Amino acid sequence: MCASFSRGADVLRDYLAEPRHIDLRNCDPSARSAYFLRTVASREQGDAVFRARCSLRRACMRHREALHQAHGNVREAQTVLDVEAGGRAKARIHAMQRTLDGMRQARRSIHVFLQSPEAEGQVAKRGRCEERLRRLDTELPAAEEALSQAERSSPGWRQLSDATKALHELRESTGVSALEAELRSACKSVGVSTRTAGDKLESHTSDIFATIVSQDFALEVESSGGTLRVLSNVTLGMAAGELDKVAVLVQPSRADESPTEYLPVDVVAVAEMKSNANDIAKSFPKKLGALAWLCGDTDGYEPSEWRTKIYPNGHFEGAAVHQHGNERFTFTRESFRRFRPNENSKSLLHRLYFVTSPKASLVGLSSATLSALMAKLASDPSLVQPPEAASARDSGEDCCNQGDGATEV
Repeated sequence: MCASFSRGADVLRDYLAEPRHIDLRNCDPSARSAYFLRTVASREQGDAVFRARCSLRRACMRHREALHQAHGNVREAQTVLDVEAGGRAKARIHAMQRTLDGMRQARRSIHVFLQSPEAEGQVAKRGRCEERLRRLDTELPAAEEALSQAERSSPGWRQLSDATKALHELRESTGVSALEAELRSACKSVGVSTRTAGDKLESHTSDIFATIVSQDFALEVESSGGTLRVLSNVTLGMAAGELDKVAVLVQPSRADESPTEYLPVDVVAVAEMKSNANDIAKSFPKKLGALAWLCGDTDGYEPSEWRTKIYPNGHFEGAAVHQHGNERFTFTRESFRRFRPNENSKSLLHRLYFVTSPKASLVGLSSATLSALMAKLASDPSLVQPPEAASARDSGEDCCNQGDGATEV
């Protein structure tokens, strides 16, 4: 469980009033450039992915002409091979490569079987595999020599092989290949850490959410005679998305001491988890549409967008089951009746919660959009320049040594 949490209108107002927030979509261009310059400098220090992209970009820029020429040579050789003998030479070599790959794969598979314990008890199959292996050992050298001869006799293939080898050697000698591997490794690590952060947020939230619902809807919980449960990742066959946390009141279908089947549940509240507060704005209308679909408010969703094999009419009809371990929780439209519009327009919002971390500054963009933009800036920092640099660039100077065509964000 989290050590602490804050909630309420005052907490939200204090968070929104912090000076660190900025609306990148509508702010002054100079303020936007200043923000990105600060962010670029900060991420070069503390963001492994951004730093790796910047290092790769610098290496590519230092050797730009050589890399451009090498890539051009490969493209030219590919064109030559494509037209050689009307394309038949390329097709023939590729067919021979596929045949040879199949033979090598078959040889590896046979070796795996012959070395396995299962081979000892399957005498007939073992004999067939040994015979097949002997034939492959005889046929492989001839197939390899035939492919080599076909490649040597094709001017286009020789040109492409030489150009590809030269490009590979250039990428190795300039460090580009190593930097690309470093970037892939950093991206993988960040992806794992991001998922871990999201998982931690969700795992910490169930107990907190149950406590909040018990406080906010104490009368409903006490008068229901049921048990309050918090379910996670509820989908119910929806066309897209899920409900991260659903607080429900449950009644056992039978008087068992340890029930696994329940009567249709009553949904008291729903919570959406966002590790980055910038993602709430994009999620909010989607969650309203999902709740409208679940409670049967046809004015709140378009049925054609919700059609699936389970719900061909685009409406939540019948009963859906959410499995939690060996427990089965049944949901119907009536389960979500508390979310239907009524004279109290605040009813729905009163039951929809968003849980997030205040670490992120609000920037007016989703985290995915901001990440894509930062990746672009890491590859081309001339997109963000202070006013004096922009003026120098416009006068013809290449301030960042990035070449022509740079534009200011």
